Amino acid sequence: MFTKKILFVSKVILINFFLIELFCFILISLSIIPGGVSLMVSAVANKEYSLIHFPDRKYKFSSECWESQVYYNKDGNRQYANNPKATKVALLGDSMIENAQLSDGYDLGSLLQKKLGTNYEVTNFGVFSTGIYDHLQKYIDVISNNYDILIYFPNTNDISDNHISRNRASQNMFEIVDGKIVKVKTDEQFWIEYFSDYNKFKRKYLFYVKKYSSTYKAYWTIKERLRYFNQNKELKKLSLQEQIKKLNEPIIIYEYFSKKFKNEFKKNNQKYFVIPALNSSHFTNDQINNYQYDFLTKVWSGNNFFDPYQEAVNYMKNKNIFKFPYLSWTCDSHYSHAGADFYSSLLAKKILN
Repeated sequence: MFTKKILFVSKVILINFFLIELFCFILISLSIIPGGVSLMVSAVANKEYSLIHFPDRKYKFSSECWESQVYYNKDGNRQYANNPKATKVALLGDSMIENAQLSDGYDLGSLLQKKLGTNYEVTNFGVFSTGIYDHLQKYIDVISNNYDILIYFPNTNDISDNHISRNRASQNMFEIVDGKIVKVKTDEQFWIEYFSDYNKFKRKYLFYVKKYSSTYKAYWTIKERLRYFNQNKELKKLSLQEQIKKLNEPIIIYEYFSKKFKNEFKKNNQKYFVIPALNSSHFTNDQINNYQYDFLTKVWSGNNFFDPYQEAVNYMKNKNIFKFPYLSWTCDSHYSHAGADFYSSLLAKKILN
């Protein structure tokens, strides 16, 4: 009798799961929800750099208005050539330079590789949700002794990404205590559990469930839409002055690490360019974004700094781009084909001149 009940319950669960999966598959077929996985699926928490990508894995990413096919090499980067004798170019920053919204061959790094030619080898170290401290560590550990040219892309998000307000267990975070910049103590229990055999197994093989399950894609889409909705709702509650006040401590911490970055460049006699990332907010007079962007231009100003704003305006005029989303997507502030073309052309000109 008990066995029959177990079988009956199992059948009910399976039938319901099948119906949910079918329903979600129909939603994907009708383009109501995206058919690819979220960028988050590619992420692995990392003590040194907050986040890295799974090595040697290809993804089909998608959102409401874009879809891409992206491969990360054995080091978890997007590499566009393999020429040991070439001049090596490193792209470093967050999701803006990573440009995972565009497939290999069409993204910013791929276009730059094509425009530079075979005498150069471009590698994209961009990883979403990382900040200036993470970028500095990646530069010191990997890039400084192995790459001839560095292009660094500070983004307005970077100002807060390594501040305690980020509130993510895997994130390298800092705060100011008694006037000193202090690293927030790592939650060792989190790392013990994260690197347990069980969780390693889950990360390695649950990927395939996420890749092929329509139910998972629907779940993640709903979760992300709710998160962005709540995030925007909270921001709207704050006045401009309140938002600026929240940036007071992150700005001090960011400036501290920007000086360390410059010292590393000088110590290594590094050839580099600092070119801040632009997004749609720069062209819509978003006050808080403009405040943060002005701070970045002030912090990084110098011989190796270039503000791309006016070049971007000229590019859009030549291409008859006069309205939102400008160089981005309608549903996403990251670079579209236009943004990738603009930045790759600008960078090629800087490197080759």
